[in-house]
Amino acid sequence: MSTLLVVGGVAAGMSAASKAKRLDPSLNVIALEKSPYVSYGACGMPYNLLRPDDPMESMVVITPEQFSAKRGIDAKTNMEVLEIDAHNHTVKAKNLVSGELSTFQWDSLVYSTGAHSIKPAWPGIEFEGVLTLRDLVDGKAVKDYLARKAPKRAAIIGGGYIGLEMADVFTELGIEVTVIEKLPSIMPGWEPEIVKPVHVALEKGGVTLLEGVTVTGFEGSNGQVKAVLTDGPTIPTDVVLVAIGVRPTVDLAVNAGIKLGPTGAVAVDREMRTNIPGIWAAGDCAEQWHRVLQRPAYVPLGTNANKQGRIAGENAVGGHVAWEGMIGTSVFKTLGADAARTGIGRAEAKDAGIDVAVSMIDAFDQAHGMPGRKPMRVILISRKDNGQLLGAQLVGAGVAKRVDILATAIWAEMTVKDVGNLDLAYAPPFSPVWDPVIVAANIAEKDVDPNGLECRFCK
Repeated sequence: MSTLLVVGGVAAGMSAASKAKRLDPSLNVIALEKSPYVSYGACGMPYNLLRPDDPMESMVVITPEQFSAKRGIDAKTNMEVLEIDAHNHTVKAKNLVSGELSTFQWDSLVYSTGAHSIKPAWPGIEFEGVLTLRDLVDGKAVKDYLARKAPKRAAIIGGGYIGLEMADVFTELGIEVTVIEKLPSIMPGWEPEIVKPVHVALEKGGVTLLEGVTVTGFEGSNGQVKAVLTDGPTIPTDVVLVAIGVRPTVDLAVNAGIKLGPTGAVAVDREMRTNIPGIWAAGDCAEQWHRVLQRPAYVPLGTNANKQGRIAGENAVGGHVAWEGMIGTSVFKTLGADAARTGIGRAEAKDAGIDVAVSMIDAFDQAHGMPGRKPMRVILISRKDNGQLLGAQLVGAGVAKRVDILATAIWAEMTVKDVGNLDLAYAPPFSPVWDPVIVAANIAEKDVDPNGLECRFCK
């Protein structure tokens, strides 16, 4: 009987294990997960914090016992992998509860260790109340802290997705929030015209934004954090959330001789193979193929992790399925402002040497005359020479629907003329008769070279 060993569970790891076992029921599938939880919905953790009586463990999707009974997968939790021996096809691991050491033999291996929160060695980082929110262990720690300490003030370090989602959550919990961003603006990498309405919504909701401010450490009393120190003001606080991004967890891979790519994540081909035969990698520890830029990138999203894991699992049992890549489609909400993006922005286009047109419209999510209709802003990034849509960013009500339309268009390599011809659903409660997507595409047509503008789906 052949053995597939999966190093790391959750999205990519358990997707790989499940797909492999489904394709080859005779396969011995073992998954080793360092944490106590092997399958859970990490992206829902901020919203779980709004439900005091709902334990964080409710985010668990499948338990190890259920994996064994329903899928025939031996999922072992609290197992820290210490070494991967690629030559002898062995893995050494330690049970973090009992301290017992074990050696596992494998025929094929999927490396899916994920990523970890960046937590600089700031003075005072060890104080109680300086927290991160990456995995379920973090989620439990945050929820426990909020219940025990009932903080009145929160300082969030980092103005990206997690930081701004948590600004929304803390505010709803009645906690006074300060967001500290080292770069000149929150939402790094987003178009400034999209950031501005989010900025307004945050400040209107009572959030203090400190941009271009660098954290230097923390002050505390009796082991408890009391303030954030910066190169500007000192911010008194009762709790700190460090949300400045993640790094791929690759130490084991490097020690095993697995090569990293230019992003610092594990280099994989389109079939999720590493440079070592018999070892695949997937999820937040690995690079992703960017369809627009046509090169590896690092965009650690749950959607990417699940798809990569599924492909790694199939190929680990003899398949040859290629991942078609990703375009970075994402959406989040904070203080009544919904923001979404897909593809590339103008800065990424410039770095790639692509001459683009940037088009923007302001519209509404519903038809004229509908009470409570709300504004929406749409930005399209398209090739100047032929009008191919390369990116889109949106802010306002109803953007989740529109970003998926635009992501589909980018995936299909449509031009803005093609997008303008789309037949989209219309009813006053859902959209204007001229949907903002169509209006934005029509405006974008005027911004590209009329002599080169293509219509790839016209007949």
